[in-house]
Amino acid sequence: MRVVNISVSGQPNDCTVDLLWPSEVFNCTMTRVLTQDDFEAGLTTLQATSVDSFALGPKPVLDNDPSDTATVVLLNRIARLDLQLTADKASVMQSGDVVIYTVVITNTGTLLAQNITVEMPTVSVLNCTRSGTDTPFTGDDVLQLDEAITCIGAFTYSQDDLEADDKLMIVTATTKTANGTYSFDSNTHAVAPVNTPAMSIAILLDRCVAPTKALTANGNLTCPILFTNNGNTRLAGVSLQDHAAECFSALMSPGETYTCSVALRSTRAMFEAATFPLSFAGVAAPRGRTATLAAPAVDTGSVALVQDRRLLVSSAVTPSLVNFTGTIATYVYTITNPGNVMANTLTITADTLADIEAGNKALTAAVSADALTAPATEDELTVAVPNNPRLTRPQLQINTTSSANFVTWPNDIILYEVQQLLTNAAYMAQQDAATVAGLFDNQCKNVWNKSIAACSSTVTAIKSSKAGNTGKRGGLVCQLLGECRDVANFEPTCSLSSIGVNTVPAGNFSLCTMQGVDAGGIVPGGLVASLDANLTAGTCQATADCRNADLQCGAAPPTERCVCNSSTGQDQCELLGACQLTPCARCRNCFVVARTFAAGQQAQTNPTAVAAAFRTFCVSQGRSLEDCSGFAMDIEASHQGNLGKRPALICQKMGQCTADLSTTDCTLIPADNATNATPVTAAHLTLCSSNGVSAAALVPGVSASNASVPADRCTESAPCSQATGVFGCSYISPEVQCKCDPATGLDACVALGQCVEESCSGERST
Repeated sequence: MRVVNISVSGQPNDCTVDLLWPSEVFNCTMTRVLTQDDFEAGLTTLQATSVDSFALGPKPVLDNDPSDTATVVLLNRIARLDLQLTADKASVMQSGDVVIYTVVITNTGTLLAQNITVEMPTVSVLNCTRSGTDTPFTGDDVLQLDEAITCIGAFTYSQDDLEADDKLMIVTATTKTANGTYSFDSNTHAVAPVNTPAMSIAILLDRCVAPTKALTANGNLTCPILFTNNGNTRLAGVSLQDHAAECFSALMSPGETYTCSVALRSTRAMFEAATFPLSFAGVAAPRGRTATLAAPAVDTGSVALVQDRRLLVSSAVTPSLVNFTGTIATYVYTITNPGNVMANTLTITADTLADIEAGNKALTAAVSADALTAPATEDELTVAVPNNPRLTRPQLQINTTSSANFVTWPNDIILYEVQQLLTNAAYMAQQDAATVAGLFDNQCKNVWNKSIAACSSTVTAIKSSKAGNTGKRGGLVCQLLGECRDVANFEPTCSLSSIGVNTVPAGNFSLCTMQGVDAGGIVPGGLVASLDANLTAGTCQATADCRNADLQCGAAPPTERCVCNSSTGQDQCELLGACQLTPCARCRNCFVVARTFAAGQQAQTNPTAVAAAFRTFCVSQGRSLEDCSGFAMDIEASHQGNLGKRPALICQKMGQCTADLSTTDCTLIPADNATNATPVTAAHLTLCSSNGVSAAALVPGVSASNASVPADRCTESAPCSQATGVFGCSYISPEVQCKCDPATGLDACVALGQCVEESCSGERST
């Protein structure tokens, strides 16, 4: 039969047809606009129903109620977050600087985002609001499509952070949609600490105590030296060059000052000049990213010396009484200088013979001195003046020298030329011996016009020397060129005035210094004055050199230290170790902070929260997030996060407390009357303990390793064993019993059932 007035209903765009013949097929297209609820549900259903249709003929009513449905599964369902992390500054300059971090999280998926968690391990507090508003946003709120939230957090840089590498901040965000779809995104941002190590030293001249006389018990000058850390990083191994035994500070914080006192031996030459010249240099090893000071720490000055110009005269005559004519009387005059400067042109003038014959036969003499000069010996001068009345006008003059004119000798010429080459900073800084040899060869042949043979032999010596140092030593170069051969017999007035030294007496010529004289400087590049000179801070030959009970001398990284052999001008080198924390010190540092951390986690039962707290703690101890994540995962997988509540286990897993420490004398916490009657040592470490040392101090909810199943509880391996009745093990409301293995610090947990009596029919009674 034909069907007329067909209308298909189900969507806003319904379909209609006026007449449908038997076996005829009518098709129409219906459209459904998807809603956000459809995407959240993951599918939508379309239903079509025929209404108002009837058949032509004697039976107008249709035998069926035509309708159909179709379910469409939505595939383009995406849970996605976009995360951006920025900071309000690119670098920090001081300890205490605060960096504000901004995290913007946008829902870029097709599903509503909810249960959003934002984690930034190094920032403890993040305040999140809906972007552009002051409305707080919590993890329970829903983030609409294309909507964003903004989280603000602050990080305060400590001194350790300032001296460390760029601070890489890591932030992660996760979301769980209504149907359980997860999304994850993360981002990083680095802030560069700017290290500006600087130090100054100052001679406190107004507090110096001047000597009164050279070469005596009062011959030393003492002066306090003030060190100031003017930079923003800590300085290690602070010392005064050539006076480290008197002036040494292991560590100075920014802004800190340190004062020490040095004693210096005076010389008679200083008293002759009435001044004590001073020049000091401070050395230090900056912590952090910059290994050298911004500028040398030096200071110079002088202390005025008071000259004492006295002469004492005593006399004696033998015999004192003359009874016979012709008796010879001997007169002795002793002139002593009790002062601190030398008398020059010392003259003794005696009476004349006429004076003696006219008088009482007493001999008198006048003593005088005018100009001052340097002493010839270190002994006080005593002059004996024998006299005889029969001699006419006896006189004695002492030390009546005149000023000497200095003579310029040929040696001065070549040494001056070498000095001109050694003032070239690029030449002196070059560490490749072949390059130094090439530069020297050009200078020798083309500028100085020396013979090819002399230049070539010197070039060969430079190439074979360490870092080309042979070519950086003026005296050695002159000797190799044949200009300074008989240095032991230099003329007394041999002039080297062109390099700031008036004369080079025998024994003062040097093969090791840049200037070629003993007072010259050493070649730059890690050389020291002598192998027994003070070690650079942080380096060592033996553990005692580290000067700290918590440090030991390690093999790596080695540092090379060299000294020049004064006889050959060649370098002798040795490798030095580096001062490192001892295993005991590493364990002690970890255990002290791990106890505090673990104590704060004892009441926490959420293993995820304990694991997150451990990551933050671990990173704060200078470990990378990657290093910390392994044990954090073990904590999260443990019952109630118990592994993160055991300080000894934490330090073992962080590699700071090794098992072999238990056999050593390693004190972790010293004894005191308040909390520890006896010291806590590495031998006391207990992996299962909540305080790290007491086996009885178990983590809450953990049983002793030998604990048995309670009498009214049961397990698969420990069924009910009541004396009367029939009991079964019910797990309707199971409990958990955990025991810690003292050898590993790990828990073994089993489910506990309840022993329930069963009836005779096999049914359990209630």
